[in-house]
Amino acid sequence: MDRSKSTRRWIIGILVVGGLLVVGFFVVVGFALTFFGGPDVKRGSILVVRFEGDIDEAPTENVLSFFAGPGGSFVSLYELRRVVEAAMKDDRIAGVLMEVGNINSGLASVEEARGLIGRLRDGKKPVEAVLVGDFVGEKDYLLASAANRIILSPESGMLLNGLTAEVIFWRGTFDKLHVEPQFFMFKEYKSAAEPYINREMSKPMREWIESMLGEFYTRILTEISSRRGQSVQALRAMFDRGGLTAHESLEAKLVDALGYPEDSEVEMRKAAGLSTEKRERIGARRYLAAAEDPQEGEQIGLIFALGAISSSGKSNANPLSEGGIMGPKLASIIHEAAEDTKVKAIILRVNSPGGSAVGSDFVLRAVKEAKQKKPVIVSMGDVAGSGGYWISMAADSIVAQPSTITGSIGVVFGKFNLTGLLEWAGANVDRVKVGENADLMSQFKSFDPNQAKRVKAWMTEVYDDFVRRVAEGRGLTYEVVEPIAHGRVWTGAQAKERKLVDALGGLDTAIEIAREKAHIGKDAKVHLRRFPRRKGIWELLSDGEFPMVRLLAGEPGLNRRLQEALSEWETVRPWAIAPGIRIR
Repeated sequence: MDRSKSTRRWIIGILVVGGLLVVGFFVVVGFALTFFGGPDVKRGSILVVRFEGDIDEAPTENVLSFFAGPGGSFVSLYELRRVVEAAMKDDRIAGVLMEVGNINSGLASVEEARGLIGRLRDGKKPVEAVLVGDFVGEKDYLLASAANRIILSPESGMLLNGLTAEVIFWRGTFDKLHVEPQFFMFKEYKSAAEPYINREMSKPMREWIESMLGEFYTRILTEISSRRGQSVQALRAMFDRGGLTAHESLEAKLVDALGYPEDSEVEMRKAAGLSTEKRERIGARRYLAAAEDPQEGEQIGLIFALGAISSSGKSNANPLSEGGIMGPKLASIIHEAAEDTKVKAIILRVNSPGGSAVGSDFVLRAVKEAKQKKPVIVSMGDVAGSGGYWISMAADSIVAQPSTITGSIGVVFGKFNLTGLLEWAGANVDRVKVGENADLMSQFKSFDPNQAKRVKAWMTEVYDDFVRRVAEGRGLTYEVVEPIAHGRVWTGAQAKERKLVDALGGLDTAIEIAREKAHIGKDAKVHLRRFPRRKGIWELLSDGEFPMVRLLAGEPGLNRRLQEALSEWETVRPWAIAPGIRIR
């Protein structure tokens, strides 16, 4: 037995040391790339920015981001803004090349990126977009339309055929599995749980989705029309054909040429009077590493609130990935920025579908306290619905993109009764309870009539409190807010019409509002200071207790940590969360 234990310790020790050596190697490489391999921007360089998949809000905050080095053309929206500001006044940059693949992010992220690229174009930097996806969709083409010229890969197809929203309904599957979903939604438009209890969309759900898609599509056509010089009617007729080949797209003047990124580089160099023999290109991330990040100026705090909201104050995320919003933790970050006397205003960047009502309320309280000391501005991304709106509603000003998904002022509560599934599988649940309603939250029985009545009363109170808080935060009355609540999802433009949002725009708009409310002069320099500060690699490793090391060491608490992470979402509780739909 002793020899077995000794052997096991030796094996674990060897694995741990090996793992640490691997980590150390990558750390050294990362530092070497950062400090000794600094990028050199040559005069006449073409700046390359690539958009594909998800357009992130902020730089990745995990261990692997330190190993990647400064290369690459992908940047987050936060980084893109810095790239644009630097490139606009950099005479070493001869032009900007956008490589646009298939974009998965929401339309609001595309609007944000498109506005930033538009600043480059209007600043007299030539911008060309090359569409490199197999099939070009509406969001891809909308982003590309910000450029001076659009080039399409010869083998690509233009799948500009409208928008569709798809929702998978699981009620039939649950019936086959003998699982009974029991959910209460407040009110009729609060459709987050509809996929579990219905077989198809309810009339209210279909109504808001049709309204949202119709507005999105009209805006896409209008924006493209303004850049390509074709009428909305002509574009709509073209798109209704069901897709165009590359040559048909060229004939229809949707693109300016067929070709490849290299062709675009040559054309921009020719236009700038530069030699085409020697090509200098630099990726956006590498350029960002070379660009100055001035720290001077009046400070405006920038805090990101990204992902689903939980009420937990304990992080279960490992340092290789990024979690959602922990209500107590985000509240403490807001308090930190509020207490910092150097910070003149706070911008809370929200991209969240909501989550725990309790977690959302932690953040709301922190926002209210912060605004007693300095202006707090909310800038909304793709989604700021339900709990995402909850944490936003008390801000001094709310800014959203026209296509932000917001509102969804309502709550949903429920559980699944798994007894039928267990019985079908030959299992049985027996219980002992002390207290008439001790089994209220049990996932092995349905609510009885009295319990259902109590839950509805509880949820009614939560809903009414949500509406009252919106009215208070927005300076409206309960009677004005309640009819536009009901769990209804609104676009940013629709929300502004209903006074749920103050202004349409992106982070730049929020900065200007913060400047005005903090009485910072128009000509004064402004420095966006992120809260919390970005952690170093050693902090990330120590805070997250690098999972490979813990696993190799046979830490008994690893399983417990995973269970804690899962339990946060398994627990039956009221959720202020927006419905999830797939838009293509």
